[in-house]
Formats: sequence, structure tokens, C-alpha cells
Amino acid sequence: MPNEFKIKSRYDINDLVDIIALLRAPGGCPWDAAQTHESIKKNFIEETY
Repeated sequence: MPNEFKIKSRYDINDLVDIIALLRAPGGCPWDAAQTHESIKKNFIEETY
């Protein structure tokens, strides 16, 4: 898993998987870690419609 962003001309699904793993890892994104189903419900509904 990369620990820094690398600019490429093209990205693939493996790049997305790496980003998700990085965000969910211990010490990853504090905002992501703090979210719950309840805290994202309003934005999820707005983005869906």
C-alpha cells in the first residue's frame, strides 16, 4: 500500500483499493474514522437524489 500520492496519467481499480485501505488504516483519515451511519445519512440522501 502506498503512503504517498503519485500522479499518473491513468489510474485503475487497484489505485482505488490502495486509497481506501490507506484511509481506513489505523492512523488514516480522522474524519473518515469518526463517521457513523447517522452522521453521513443527510449527505448520503442529498447526494443520492
